[in-house]
Amino acid sequence: MVKIHTESIREIGAISYRDRLRTGMIGRKAVSILRVSVVGLPSGLSGLVVLSDLQGSGGSANAPRLPTFDALDELSVLAADGAIPPLQDMIGVSTGDLYAILDLHKRGGSGDVRGPWLAMRQHFRAVVGVAGNHDQFGATPAEYKDFRSTDGVHLLDGESVAIAGVRFGGISGVIGDPKRPFRRFEADFHAEIDRLVQGRPDILLLHQGPVVSLDPYRSNDGIRDRCARLRGGVVLCGHNHTEHPFDELATGTQVLSAHERVIVLTAA
Repeated sequence: MVKIHTESIREIGAISYRDRLRTGMIGRKAVSILRVSVVGLPSGLSGLVVLSDLQGSGGSANAPRLPTFDALDELSVLAADGAIPPLQDMIGVSTGDLYAILDLHKRGGSGDVRGPWLAMRQHFRAVVGVAGNHDQFGATPAEYKDFRSTDGVHLLDGESVAIAGVRFGGISGVIGDPKRPFRRFEADFHAEIDRLVQGRPDILLLHQGPVVSLDPYRSNDGIRDRCARLRGGVVLCGHNHTEHPFDELATGTQVLSAHERVIVLTAA
């Protein structure tokens, strides 16, 4: 069973990118790269790298790019310096929302994140994750299907998969109108969590997770109650802004939010 050592959370680096802030002004946003020790990883797997909600304009002013690419460059430097294990010995994990409009004429936006996912696949042993409500995977159902069949890429939406001895379950998107991509009615979202939790994954991946948001209107007690049934398990999520990345539910379920963070989980 995977277990997080909460006292081990420390910042080992950072990236920054331009973003249209909630005030409407454009500024630079700093994103921490955290290292966290865990126990229970199978032999031969050095760790997981989790990222989420990297929505802004990275790269340079003349050559903007999505911030995921900046994060991968910085992680490669940290690995070369020995600060983290080699990336190819770890699994890359996305908990969603890796897209942003690069010219920043509006905040966020929705668009294709196959590029960031495939870049992660080139760096890591495999990549697994869920879609955020701003993520798209191609422009047609055929492109979406082809992407999901890519070797070593595991986009989960109600499924479970075992990778290198770790069992992941995942639900993409958020609670909302199912006429829009990656959204479910609240009852259906809750039912999916119930079904996956019954399968006892080591790690449950959600975009909209059980964290207590700084914005009370974005917290969801129903998600929290159902994640609590994953007794002793780990939930990795994003979507909601939180001051602190870690939370532990009364049942022992551990929750780690990668919202606007890059988190490297390594064997203790």
